[in-house]
Amino acid sequence: MSDIEAKLRYRVGNPSAWSAYDEGASELMREAADLIAALRAKLEVMGEALEPFAEAAFVYDPPEGDDADIAWSHDFPIGALRRARTTLASIKGGAE
Repeated sequence: MSDIEAKLRYRVGNPSAWSAYDEGASELMREAADLIAALRAKLEVMGEALEPFAEAAFVYDPPEGDDADIAWSHDFPIGALRRARTTLASIKGGAE
C-alpha cells in the first residue's frame, strides 16, 4: 500500500482525525484509495508482461545505431508474447 493510499484509508476509517468531516469527501477518498490500489495491481501485471522483453534487450547492448534492425535472438517463450498482447489489450480496453 502506498503512503497516499494509507493516508486516505486512515482518514476514511477515522473521520475524527480530520476537521470538517464531510461524508461526501470521505466517499471520494475511499474511491481514490480503491483506484490507487487497482492501478498498482495493473502496473504490476504490466511490469511482469514487459520483463522478458527488457531482459532480451540486454543481448543487443550497447546501442550501435541498430534500433530499427530486426531482433534476431529471442530468449523469451511464446507465452510472453501472448501475455504482452493480453496486457496491452486490457490497457486499451479491447479483447485479446
